[in-house]
Amino acid sequence: MATISDLPRDLLGEILSRVSLTSQSLARSTCKTWNDWLKNQVLFGQKARKDQFLEFMVVDHSVCLLRFDLQGILNDDDELGAGSFMKKISIPNFEVKISQIFHSNGLLLCVLKDDYTNTKLLVWNPYLGQTRLIQTRRDVSASYAFGYDNQGNHKILKIFNEYKGFEIYDFISDSWRVVVDVNLPYYKPLLYHTGLPLKGNSYFPREGNKELTNFTNNLVCFDFTTERFGQCLPLPYTLEPHSVDLFWVTDEKLATAVLHRLQGTLEIWITTKIEPNAVSWSSILTLDMRLINGLPYNFLAYPRSFFIDEENKVAVFIDRILKTRPYQIAYIIGKDGYVRSVNINRPRSDHWDRGLLVCSYVPSLVQLQNQPTGRN
Repeated sequence: MATISDLPRDLLGEILSRVSLTSQSLARSTCKTWNDWLKNQVLFGQKARKDQFLEFMVVDHSVCLLRFDLQGILNDDDELGAGSFMKKISIPNFEVKISQIFHSNGLLLCVLKDDYTNTKLLVWNPYLGQTRLIQTRRDVSASYAFGYDNQGNHKILKIFNEYKGFEIYDFISDSWRVVVDVNLPYYKPLLYHTGLPLKGNSYFPREGNKELTNFTNNLVCFDFTTERFGQCLPLPYTLEPHSVDLFWVTDEKLATAVLHRLQGTLEIWITTKIEPNAVSWSSILTLDMRLINGLPYNFLAYPRSFFIDEENKVAVFIDRILKTRPYQIAYIIGKDGYVRSVNINRPRSDHWDRGLLVCSYVPSLVQLQNQPTGRN
């Protein structure tokens, strides 16, 4: 009797490609053929689905997966946005509340909510279904960045807001240590920004220092190899009052969008070069929003995320709407005034948490098993 493994390889690939990310560990254990195919998709198929975006966010202290099928919508294959959705997912063997989430190289760093204090971290590989629990000392006013050095060793940067200190957790030594000489040009709290994971490092958007002449908003990079911050990197625009800017990471590039509400213009830029001490930008879109019909008056009043299709010069903005509705809206905006909105079903919740990822997630084969539990 024929089995599913006897199907033609292209048909088998089409079936397995529809297996959800969090169910792939079970599919891989079924047989060697399935395991090899799914593993090759991670290693070599990362660029094959640029049209489908995966992002994680925290909703009601739970991890949610957002999938958006942009190409299907643009081609009218997915007229109602059925291929785009948001759903809660569970972490294997853990029933926990999560306050923040960070990303690096296919791994998710979850800050656990523990009696209103953040004392535990959980690193999770959703593709492999592996986890690692890390203990940290109590400090409410702290944030984190996640990355790896040039040897592929993953590290966690802990940023204390109250006394301007830094600690690093090293996965190899399985321990925390204080870092003193971080070379930060001036201390401006990084607590309220999520680090942007790029090439193993984390880039932080910061407000300018008003005490310094002509010092506008900028980026600063934490290099996990040198364990120091780089110099202040300029943004391609000046952030004026009543403006809002968003960031997104893709294909080793950093994209940013800024809506100037007073002028009514939207600018989208992407890096042509970005290193810890150097950056250059290229303009993707500049639009006069006053000439675009179909957007609400409070567009991007509560932005959740944005991402771009660089080839087609199209941007997608995920906007939060009234909590009484069972969905949120994605606005697709392109050149020549193109605009389209898509409803995305989302879990019902009265509480939306911080901790949105600002990068398109790609599965990873980084192992977390057989590693010791972190200690203080």
